Amino acid sequence: MNSVRITSAEPLQDHEVRFTFTDGEVRVIDLDPYLRPRGVFQALREDPALFRSMAVDGGTIVWPNGADLDPDVLYYGLDPDDWNEGASPRVVDVEFLADKKVRYTYDDGEKSVVRGKFLSDSHRASA
Repeated sequence: MNSVRITSAEPLQDHEVRFTFTDGEVRVIDLDPYLRPRGVFQALREDPALFRSMAVDGGTIVWPNGADLDPDVLYYGLDPDDWNEGASPRVVDVEFLADKKVRYTYDDGEKSVVRGKFLSDSHRASA
């Protein structure tokens, strides 16, 4: 399976989006099956303005709330119920805390807090 990336994404109606991929193919894909009714994807389901605020970043479709969708999943029409089967839990929320700490919330409900020296001061929450 060759890896492809998204070069443009144009929201149409409901959750349909016209994608252009790096191989030049243009497809209209209904993202409704990919917008799971929890975490960052639930917000996209419930808020049409947020859904339409999508952008392409590094060949992936992304939203301001941190949601993203793998272009290979979209291009190859992988089943959204299987694409994470057996995978590690996915991060569904990130909260930047004081002292360069980050709290991650995972789709299985677990949370972890880590201290990251890699974080710049611009990402730190005010104390």
